[in-house]
Amino acid sequence: MAETDEQKDPGDNEQSHEHWHLFRDLLAFQFKLALDAFRDLMLSPISIIAVIAGLIKKRDDPGKYFRDLLQLGHKSDLWINLFGIGEQHDDGIPRLSSDTYVRKVEDMVVNEYQKGGLVKNLKDTTDGLLNKIRKD
Repeated sequence: MAETDEQKDPGDNEQSHEHWHLFRDLLAFQFKLALDAFRDLMLSPISIIAVIAGLIKKRDDPGKYFRDLLQLGHKSDLWINLFGIGEQHDDGIPRLSSDTYVRKVEDMVVNEYQKGGLVKNLKDTTDGLLNKIRKD
């Protein structure tokens, strides 16, 4: 006989919620790491080009393009928000960042879960497997 929601231990539901919250945080962090890595791969050759272009075109200020690139890199750090720090401007207004897109994807997954279907089945099956692993 299958367990109904009323028969399940309430602690299992709270623990399941904690596990899924941790899993969501892990996926968000991995997404941000990928963005950060891509940005770093792009900045390396662009920084060399910026210095060469500055030496050729800006003889009065050869570091201008490089400094502009560093400023762009700093802005991209704020947007990627790798460690979840600085989600607001100094004036308290929320900053648009990669977290905005993470939240949108999370909202879509939650909506799909609430409808039932594949996401709900996947979560329920995973919860069952985790419970079985912990009990064995």
